[in-house]
Amino acid sequence: MTKCKVFVYGTLRKGEILHWYMEGGRFLGVATLVEYRLYASPHLAFPFIFRDLSRKVIGEVYEFEDRDILKLLDRVEGVESPNGFYKRELKEVVFGNSKKVKAYVYLSYYNKVPYELKCDLMTITKGDWKNVCFIKTEGGRIRCVEL
Repeated sequence: MTKCKVFVYGTLRKGEILHWYMEGGRFLGVATLVEYRLYASPHLAFPFIFRDLSRKVIGEVYEFEDRDILKLLDRVEGVESPNGFYKRELKEVVFGNSKKVKAYVYLSYYNKVPYELKCDLMTITKGDWKNVCFIKTEGGRIRCVEL
């Protein structure tokens, strides 16, 4: 068995709806993925990240004893789906103590995100999904708000 590390930045993080998929992994800490920007959509309850040299994304790193977790997470993230928004790549992430590690990250395909969603994407300036909440306006529309 070969160990692998996974960097998660959205609904797979602690306290989020899909975190239970990470329970078999060992939490290594909070880290940053540089040169990427985090976005939220009022239409979907999960984030997107796209390359941006001036931004960073905050997330968590988990280590798994078995690479089979990647197959499971690929299904969760829709990697094989023709309508999926994500691809998995090995990227360098940085812990608060400046230690760098390679971890698998689910990156968004910009060209697969429908135009209607792109129009409403909101930049999460702090790069942290934990700072995002969704509210319903008086008119019944859903808005993303960064705390």
